[in-house]
Amino acid sequence: MSLRIESSWPRATQVVSLPDQHLRVLMDDGRCLTLDLGPLIQRRDAYWRLRQDRYFRQVSLDPLGGICWPEGEDLAPDGLERYMAERYSERHCGESELAEDIDFVNAGAKSKGERLEDCGGI
Repeated sequence: MSLRIESSWPRATQVVSLPDQHLRVLMDDGRCLTLDLGPLIQRRDAYWRLRQDRYFRQVSLDPLGGICWPEGEDLAPDGLERYMAERYSERHCGESELAEDIDFVNAGAKSKGERLEDCGGI
């Protein structure tokens, strides 16, 4: 589904799952955020499915530019910055850097016989 809804808040345009419950998110203004969702996932019972790595990798985007998973877990686009990993700074990146992240994740998944694209990633 490629329905795009106009909004006044920054929107995620691409998302890639990384190890240790992290996400790399490309925003529509060119910013690239690395999010650490580990504390949120451990603290909130509603996110219990995300504790499983295979399910966490099924991350995708919703029509509003937020982040979501198949069973309804989601993060609103206007609050993504609150989950920024402290050890990473916000930076600008492009699709080529996200492609490198996908290659990195897929290299780790090969031993398990799966690829990011097979798990609902971009």
